[in-house]
Amino acid sequence: ASAVSRRPLPSASAPAIRRGESAISNRTGCDAVTISQDTMGQTLTCNATSEGGTSTRSVTIKRDATAPEASAAATSMPNANGWYGSNVTVKFSGTDATSGVSSCSGNVTVAAEGSDQSSATGICTDKAGNVSAPVKASGIKIDKTAPTVTGVRSPAANGAGWNNTPVTVVFSATD
Repeated sequence: ASAVSRRPLPSASAPAIRRGESAISNRTGCDAVTISQDTMGQTLTCNATSEGGTSTRSVTIKRDATAPEASAAATSMPNANGWYGSNVTVKFSGTDATSGVSSCSGNVTVAAEGSDQSSATGICTDKAGNVSAPVKASGIKIDKTAPTVTGVRSPAANGAGWNNTPVTVVFSATD
């Protein structure tokens, strides 16, 4: 069985490691490192040298602890007055500067008529597993019902459907 012994090296603060063979004579980049900032890829490398040669090991760390930003928007445009004449599909999308967006909630439909409506909420998740704050589209105005228009003439037409005097027609529209 090999014994593990540790002795300080004059040129390094970390102890030498002995595994029944020659001692580690040189180590660079082998100290513990904590990555606490988001990074798209930081490579850490440890080199260790003994009488038997040099070994190198590299580890690449990708860290993203920041949630993505999500947004919700209708997939079509309203008319010039800001109203939709049919159901409104709302799509969720997101951005993430570090790991990128993995997925967002599926599209939702706002179908009820009315003004100042909101969609259901949705989220986005990035490739590191962070989840955005819920978002929704709001201020949606839907009117799928055409207005009712009526017209009244005065005087009424004769039995054959004709007038022989001036006729006034008054229209009204309701929605």
